[in-house]
Amino acid sequence: MILRRRGVGEYPGYYCYDAARPSWLPYWLDSVSESSCKWSPSTIAGNIRACAGNSPTCGNPSVAQQDPTLSGPGVAPAGSPTNMPKCGAFQGYNPDTDDCEFDFSSPAFLVLAAGSVAGVALFISIAGGRH
Repeated sequence: MILRRRGVGEYPGYYCYDAARPSWLPYWLDSVSESSCKWSPSTIAGNIRACAGNSPTCGNPSVAQQDPTLSGPGVAPAGSPTNMPKCGAFQGYNPDTDDCEFDFSSPAFLVLAAGSVAGVALFISIAGGRH
């Protein structure tokens, strides 16, 4: 088995892949929209979070995601289909099932959990101090 290395550009199935890129542009070279998506602070932070948390989305895209006619959610126009579903606040994308699933490590869930713990601790400290 021979492994081929891909370039540093966006390929079909990637978050910042733009299906409207010029056909003459090789995949290893980003279009302007792909480059601006890839280097935005929110995309970089999302990539660090995904890879540091061993998210399966940090690996190579699944075969189902590699449709070159669909843009990634980072560059797709609002309301248009993308190469992966947009997940809700408490969900993460699972490439094995090609679906959104509840994710305990999602930022929204962690903020909610931390706020709940802080609220309970505050209530206990206020209620516990009165006799």
